[in-house]
Amino acid sequence: MRASERLAKHRNDILRVAYAHGVTFVAVFGAIARGDDTDHDIIELVVTYPATPSLEEIVELEKQIVEAIGEPADVISSDAHGMEEIVREARPL
Repeated sequence: MRASERLAKHRNDILRVAYAHGVTFVAVFGAIARGDDTDHDIIELVVTYPATPSLEEIVELEKQIVEAIGEPADVISSDAHGMEEIVREARPL
């Protein structure tokens, strides 16, 4: 199953966990956003908080998303240094 198909399957769980952590916006980046994902790609998410989150907050969010969907995922903050390119390519979840 392609990563985009898995994302569609888990969308509501991802949003539920993210919003419970105070996230205000969730987008997908990488292969899924470009439309060239395969069954070997993982779900890559960029999230926005009202204020810059700590590393611990991002790690805990990623951990809980992975637990909720039962597969690997990457989560980064849109506030992180050097994320301009990723944020530009990201597509809302």
